[in-house]
Amino acid sequence: MLPEKIACSGCGSCAAVCPKNCITMAADREGFRYPVVAGSECVHCGLCEKACPVLRPVPVSEKTAAWAAQNRNEAVRWASSSGGVFSALAEAVLSGGGAVCGAAYDSHFEVIHALADVPEAAERLRGAKYAQSRAEHCFPAIRDRLAAGQPVLFVGTPCQCAGLKAYLGRDDEKLLTVDMICHGVPSPKVWETYLRELAAGREISSVNLRSKTTGWSRYGYSVEMSFEDGSVYEAPQGQDLFMQGFVRNLYLRPSCAECSFKGISRCSDLTLGDYWGIWDQYPEFDDDKGTSLLLVHSEKGQQAWESVRDRFRAFPVAVEDALAQNPSAVNVSPAHPRRASFFRDMERGSVIRGIQHALGLHKEGMIKRLVRRISRR
Repeated sequence: MLPEKIACSGCGSCAAVCPKNCITMAADREGFRYPVVAGSECVHCGLCEKACPVLRPVPVSEKTAAWAAQNRNEAVRWASSSGGVFSALAEAVLSGGGAVCGAAYDSHFEVIHALADVPEAAERLRGAKYAQSRAEHCFPAIRDRLAAGQPVLFVGTPCQCAGLKAYLGRDDEKLLTVDMICHGVPSPKVWETYLRELAAGREISSVNLRSKTTGWSRYGYSVEMSFEDGSVYEAPQGQDLFMQGFVRNLYLRPSCAECSFKGISRCSDLTLGDYWGIWDQYPEFDDDKGTSLLLVHSEKGQQAWESVRDRFRAFPVAVEDALAQNPSAVNVSPAHPRRASFFRDMERGSVIRGIQHALGLHKEGMIKRLVRRISRR
């Protein structure tokens, strides 16, 4: 029997492992995907239960080391969400004949996991995407590549990394898993509806939810979206409605409020995040262009970090200092008290107005500011 809905993280390992393909991941009214079993086709083999990281937790690390890191390649760091560690790891794996799997936007700017075999393809995996990604379709391909002896770098949320390892049933020496400090995963339906309402009929050409044009640390990053007609939407992350709802837990997956994958100890080899608070602890190291927090959990992770270490300005830090202003590393994200009413409002009207109403924002003033921030270049 699969876990209760409140506990399911949606990693999709159960659907990927099913030998009869009788488990599909279907979206509910909130837009989150859950396993649906075709009972008439199920042979009760039990593989789905064995591959569930909630029912069968994957072993976690016993020791963790922390680093602050900035990529010496300023162009790479500028294009990255924080300090550019992912890009260096991806380049190292690709140069060794491996493949990289991570979250990307598809042609409709929905978030999916994709496999990349060349650096150009891996570039679309760079940067933060704030909606739950579909990843289970990549699990069999990763299994096959590992079986053929090809190294694979997999980057995902902590529950996705656990799901992949549970699906594989072992920790393959050729697999490098990298998770992130995760606040929680927003509803894909909310994200897609927000994009549609903001675009207002225009074709979107690019999305950057972590633009550093206004800074990275104390002054905050920006949200930028460009459209085919030449217009551009720009807003500080503290004023963008989608980001406001995200950080206040308005439309996170229910399991995020009871996440069992938080903590310093992880099943992944490495954990990546922003080094929030670097400006207080090591002000001489902060230039407001992005600093990565890197947690090393395994010998394999240590070897991967050492292989790219010379590409960075980096130094070790105490784990407690590294996480002092990163509570999402260890704390769950309780649901916003108006979460249920928000989803009811969204079904009856719009996402933008639903966020405004749930968060108590002044409707007319917010709409005016949204219109003003859309400009033509």
